[in-house]
Amino acid sequence: MLFRSETLNVSEVKDDTRLNKFADALNQAFGVNVHWVDFGDQGMTTSTGRNLGQFNGYRLGDTVLISPNKDFMDTTWHELTHTLETKHPEVYAQLRDTILRTVDPAMKQRLYDALNQRRRAEIGQDMTAPELESELVAVVTGQHASSPEMLQQLFDGFQDKNLAQQFKDILMEIFDRLA
Repeated sequence: MLFRSETLNVSEVKDDTRLNKFADALNQAFGVNVHWVDFGDQGMTTSTGRNLGQFNGYRLGDTVLISPNKDFMDTTWHELTHTLETKHPEVYAQLRDTILRTVDPAMKQRLYDALNQRRRAEIGQDMTAPELESELVAVVTGQHASSPEMLQQLFDGFQDKNLAQQFKDILMEIFDRLA
């Protein structure tokens, strides 16, 4: 958690035109500013010297910071899922409902345990039920993002097929801009 008076110490990665094109497409489709950053070997630190730990991605309002490492697609879609939650709640609700119907209960519990363990270490308390659910949806979406077949399974689970098509159209628009 970032305190109001703090800023983040990260180095922006600007020299990859393909990543910058991807960031522009995400901005146009989702209204989110994506910055590719190096969080540092010691983890992300703040202007006051606090170490927030290791991150692959971090969201601050409409700005998403992502490390362009081997997991960057997973991280990108994880963070964009949180953006969907606030900017496109109807799409997010369908995505959430689909994932909650199909997720393995043991996997869900392992994730919740790990998230609570991390939160306890950070601030001494567990995550709320809505926070846990939000992270579950983001983790599963991130895991599905690298596979068109897995994404199709998510879309197939939407009760509202028009909404599923709208979401697919947004994703296809992004991919078309990258081509």
